[in-house]
Amino acid sequence: MKHFTGAVISVLLAALAGAAPALADTMETALTRAYLSNPQLNVRRERLALCAAESQVLRRLCEAYRILDQAVLLQAATSYMDHLRDSAIVEIQKSNVRVLEQTLKQTQDRFDAGQVTRTDVTQSEAGLAAGKMRELTTEANLAAARANFRRIIGNEPQHLAPAPG
Repeated sequence: MKHFTGAVISVLLAALAGAAPALADTMETALTRAYLSNPQLNVRRERLALCAAESQVLRRLCEAYRILDQAVLLQAATSYMDHLRDSAIVEIQKSNVRVLEQTLKQTQDRFDAGQVTRTDVTQSEAGLAAGKMRELTTEANLAAARANFRRIIGNEPQHLAPAPG
């Protein structure tokens, strides 16, 4: 003899007592209608639907955190590389200014010796002024990169290793 649980018995009784014969062509149809209209089963279905919705929300939240992690890591790597790049550019511009200062001195010496004109000296002075302006611009860019590094990483950039090759 088979043992039936309370839920199965309720479904069977509802199927036998509830649906009109015209609406229930087969026992399977009657059981399906009874199953769908059973309040105990409706609560269970609602709980399952709620669990599925919560699971979907958690999956989306995990995905959002993963994307946020990637964005933070990208910002950190970018600020690191920006600082390295801007530091190198500042050094290049400082070296360029030293070369332009030597060029101006040589041009002035040649002017004093009568080998070049005053226009040549003025052009050397203008070149040095432009070089100093580029040096100041690159130092400002480095200061911005340093501030961005500090904002993202949380401390001053000190003794940064060069980028892998």
